[in-house]
Formats: sequence, structure tokens, C-alpha cells
Amino acid sequence: EDFLCLDDGDAERLFGGKGELHHAALRSAALSRKSLRASEAVLQSSPDWTRPWPDPEPILRTLSRSASALEYFVTGVEELTSRRKVAVARAKTATEAMAAA
Repeated sequence: EDFLCLDDGDAERLFGGKGELHHAALRSAALSRKSLRASEAVLQSSPDWTRPWPDPEPILRTLSRSASALEYFVTGVEELTSRRKVAVARAKTATEAMAAA
């Protein structure tokens, strides 16, 4: 939503781009859904684990999947943060250009 609010079309007209912020908003929503699914798939502790030692294999698989999901999420956040900074700069430039005109 932040991405879509940053540009009312003035920046796109000024810079000649089309749909970049909409793409970023869609990417953000997809990343959010994927992160939610990954968090729901995390292996939860079990009362059975307090008796004998649990089998480490499922725990290791879960940790590996979780690390991969976290890396994907962090990469996505970095990408979206970068896009947001560019969008803010573009919106500011468009606003200043319109004020100067």
C-alpha cells in the first residue's frame, strides 16, 4: 500500500516509467503470503520431546527450510526497501518539479 500511495502518476509521467510501484506492491504482498506460509510450516515442539531424545532429522530439515525461507524474506525486504527509497525520491522530485512549474 505504501508503494501505491507514493505515486499518483506524476512521477511516472516525469520519469517515463510505468507500473514499477504496482509491481513492488504485488511483490510485497506475495512476499508476505510466502513468509506466513513458511512460519506456519515451522516444526513445533512436542511434549514427547521431554522423554527420550527426539529424532534430530526432522528438526534439522525444518531448520534448513526455515533458514532458506528467512534468507528469501531478508532478500525480499532489502529489494523492497531499495524500491521504496527510489519511489520516495521520484515522488519528491515530481512534487518539486510540479511546484517549480
